[in-house]
Amino acid sequence: MVWLRQNGVAQVEGLTWLTGAISNAEWEGVAVRDVLTYAGVDSDLGMQSELKGEDDQMQLQMEGYDRPKVGNWKDTKGFYGASVPLAWTQDPRRDCILAFKMNGEPIPADHGAPVRCVVPGTAGARSVKWLARLAVAEEESQSHWQQNDYKAFHNSITWDTADFTSLPAIQDMPVNSAISYPAAKQKVELTPAGMLEMKGWAWSGGGRGIARVEVSADGHNWTSAELQRPEGQSLTRSW
Repeated sequence: MVWLRQNGVAQVEGLTWLTGAISNAEWEGVAVRDVLTYAGVDSDLGMQSELKGEDDQMQLQMEGYDRPKVGNWKDTKGFYGASVPLAWTQDPRRDCILAFKMNGEPIPADHGAPVRCVVPGTAGARSVKWLARLAVAEEESQSHWQQNDYKAFHNSITWDTADFTSLPAIQDMPVNSAISYPAAKQKVELTPAGMLEMKGWAWSGGGRGIARVEVSADGHNWTSAELQRPEGQSLTRSW
């Protein structure tokens, strides 16, 4: 696994997420697009700005009530905040909502009560908890977590050498797959035919599905996995 290889060279900064963190919940609330329309924002403002090009997209900035600290040398701008393209929040296919219920109950405090913005398909960092403020703007949120975190660099980059201005913030989650069996460093036995059964899952963000999964033991020879669709999940695939 990538995190094992990286920690073998130097300890990875922040939390070690292993193969990722995914949870399942039913959210209930109001559509962000309806709230914006009620506040007087043109319903096609985001789409019109998107047509002008990526650099000219209007943004929906979200600010939470929390004021986390991440170290004296990092400027947190005083609040937890994030932003996504305005067009996404006005697109009915995106299902962006201001949620006030989780699994049929008022959202627990740990999950963002009383109101949380839920942006499906994107990195969880964009679903701001304890929502305090929304703003339609011409620029991204200037929060530390939008500008100086949640960006994907290659393995040789460290916190000391990273140029966070050189990359955009992660929005849609990229295609991803993980091996759930066997576990990392688990001792395994091959069948008499020299085979090993492996199991895992695969998914992608932004409402995109999985077409295939291929597995390799040496990085050169690949075998197509058998895909299964978990009940009630139209995009995620187990294999």
